[in-house]
Amino acid sequence: MKIKTLFILLITFSIVQQGYAQKNNKVENVVQQLSINEKIDLLCAKFPGVQKQGLVKYDWWSECLHGVARAGKATVFPKPIAMGATWDSDLIKRIADAISDEARAKHQREVEQNGFSDRHFGLTFFSPTLNIARDPRWGRTSECFSEDPLLTSDMGVAFIKGMQGDDPYYLKTVATAKHFVANNEEDRRLGGSAEVDEMSLREYYFPAFQAAVTQGRVTSIMGAYNALNGIPCCANSFLLNDVLRNEWGFDGVVISDGSAIDKLYTHHKYVPSLENGAAMALKAGCDMSLRDEYRKGLYLAYQQGMINEEDLNCAVRRVLNLRARLGLDEGTSRGNPYTAVPYSVVESEAHQALALEAAQKSMVLLKNEGILPLELKDKTIKIGLIGEAFKTVYYGDYSGTPENNVTLFDCLTREVGKYAQLSWIKERSKEELIPYNYLKRSDDQAYDGILGFSGEYYESDKLQGDVILSRQDLMLDFTPITDTQLRPYKQLSARWTSQLKVPQSGRYIFSLMASGNTRMYINGKKVAQKSNSQKVQASFEILLEQSKEYNIKIECEGVNVKSPVRLTWTPPFSEDEDTPAKLASRSDVVVLFIRDDNSSEGRDRKNLNLGDAQIELIKQVTTANPNTILLLGSGSVLALDKIVKLPKALLNVWIGGQGESQAICDLLLGRVNPSGKTAVTFFTDETQLPPIDDYNVKNGRSYQYFKGDILFPFGYGLSYTDYSYGTPKMKKNKIKDGEPIIVTTEITNTGERDGEEIVQCYLSSPDWEKHGLKQKLVGYKRIFLKSGETKRVEFRLTKEKLLRWDMKSNRWGVSTHQYEVSIAPHSGIRNLVSFTYN
Repeated sequence: MKIKTLFILLITFSIVQQGYAQKNNKVENVVQQLSINEKIDLLCAKFPGVQKQGLVKYDWWSECLHGVARAGKATVFPKPIAMGATWDSDLIKRIADAISDEARAKHQREVEQNGFSDRHFGLTFFSPTLNIARDPRWGRTSECFSEDPLLTSDMGVAFIKGMQGDDPYYLKTVATAKHFVANNEEDRRLGGSAEVDEMSLREYYFPAFQAAVTQGRVTSIMGAYNALNGIPCCANSFLLNDVLRNEWGFDGVVISDGSAIDKLYTHHKYVPSLENGAAMALKAGCDMSLRDEYRKGLYLAYQQGMINEEDLNCAVRRVLNLRARLGLDEGTSRGNPYTAVPYSVVESEAHQALALEAAQKSMVLLKNEGILPLELKDKTIKIGLIGEAFKTVYYGDYSGTPENNVTLFDCLTREVGKYAQLSWIKERSKEELIPYNYLKRSDDQAYDGILGFSGEYYESDKLQGDVILSRQDLMLDFTPITDTQLRPYKQLSARWTSQLKVPQSGRYIFSLMASGNTRMYINGKKVAQKSNSQKVQASFEILLEQSKEYNIKIECEGVNVKSPVRLTWTPPFSEDEDTPAKLASRSDVVVLFIRDDNSSEGRDRKNLNLGDAQIELIKQVTTANPNTILLLGSGSVLALDKIVKLPKALLNVWIGGQGESQAICDLLLGRVNPSGKTAVTFFTDETQLPPIDDYNVKNGRSYQYFKGDILFPFGYGLSYTDYSYGTPKMKKNKIKDGEPIIVTTEITNTGERDGEEIVQCYLSSPDWEKHGLKQKLVGYKRIFLKSGETKRVEFRLTKEKLLRWDMKSNRWGVSTHQYEVSIAPHSGIRNLVSFTYN
């Protein structure tokens, strides 16, 4: 029977190999028949097509960070930082499988309607993000799975497998692991260099990418904007050839980030021209340019002899191979099992249910002093709901547009309204133009009126040269092209100044709509800055005192004369209005929902604090009613030390996708027992972290090396039940090389509710600790336990888990013989058993 099975497998393998060879021959035939310009076109994301060769028009750029993005209707799942908090790689694979189904269906409809798929409707996706959450101040932390190499690797591999499918040849979609490598800053991302020692690279920054290649068989990698040790990543032969292809065996397509090829000379100043940069990147192993810089750059490089046709052919073969495996071109879709996914899968009930499951498993209960789950036996209970987040849905960036959008207010009204009296108030009063009577111009400019702003206008894209117009602007609310005085000018920059005295102390939200490079200052401090040639919307919240005067300055360079200029504020509640504190005082229980959205692509955080106004709101509400439950929606770790003692319960809901509202409702009411655990450390004080541009992990990165104060450890999360951990046991405590390392313990649900627990296994060594490494995650399991139930949990560790990178020999090795294994509910607890390994 075994021989027969082996024979069948060998025959199948032989047939598959023959199929590969035939398809590779077809690819080679196409390569030989393309012109130089056509080959260069193929190496640009926006490909015009070559009809005579059956190569269809196609745009390589599509996004699916947490659902098919920027392409209309799609199911939206939790952001990756929340996915990591599930510690459930099977769930992540099912999510990616659903995303790739929707991608296939949307792509097929686009092709049927237009004959080709335009940007965001393709099958080549720029996900997952495998950059590690090294520093929570990084603006793109929400796009990461975890601060831990193993957890990031597992989540990434699962996502890739779900995206690409399980056919031995054909691809469901192409997954692109990004951004390779050490891409963890926004403020310096375009031209900065990450200085990283080899040990940090090998043990911390590489593992998720290596797993993506060796375990996930990822078919695309995106190079990072930044340089690594002085060499830009997209032109770094060590990264793209030596490590990625030669060491790890990657055989797919490397694509640059954004305009990274252009930035080799504009930002990094690494090469003297675009063509030099394009030639260097291509030879270093970067096959495609995302923003099409290769079209001009490679053409010039070829003309000048910097590259030859075979340099182009090498990259073209890789691109054509993936197009064939996707079935994009004429004659390549036959046999592809993924070409007939029905459009009905898009935001189907099954996918919505999956989004709900993901949201439920991702939320982390950080604090609970017995107030949760809510008991609603008495219909007279009064629940105060505070926050605009109750009546809005928020999915963050890189998102689709689902049709099923349920607010938390609607969800609670439907499911709790019959058991309790619900009252809602937003945390702010109404938005309005700033009344000019609160604005005073300086005396030397007030010859035509003391109130409002002093406006200075320049006929330039900079605030320089002669002022063409000085005037009083009572309020900022106009469009230059329709303004009588400004209509003649096609080019403008402007500055407005005034002195503000507010009618009452409290929290004010300013919102500035403008265009160009826009900045706003209060008392000389820059409070907002954004840049866009069409339109910008800059908002910020600030505490202002009635007794003080504040100098206001707004600068806009390169104004788009067709775009409006508008400045509004949302003042605090007046004394005769209902307020959050008043609602809290007359409620039995308060649920306060606060969102923090200070992290984003292009902008790092200055600190991890909530805004002063948000902290003040939490203090006012919890003082008025200690029975407050705080819901915190954030894409990053926050410093919560100032507020964690104030509410009775704290539930971190992250950015939970379209299942968020129902999941919160289910957790508040106890229908679902919270099981999410932090995939990142909540630090007490971010000033104890190394500078954001310090990439040496030994200087205090993550739970592995950080020596400062921790509020909530990596892997932390509460439940509505309790779990008891037995002492870990090993059959042998002296293990010889080659023998299995097996550790077991028993976990008991000692509480009154059924629940899921994430059991974590950490490895440490006294010798490692001498050199800074406290411990590292080597395994974890999500287990279900009924009330009173006990389960035996086993972890099998391989020798690879013991290895460290030796900086002297530049290779992996066993650096010590003494080890400790801890099986615990989170990284902050040591539950140890020791062993030796020889």
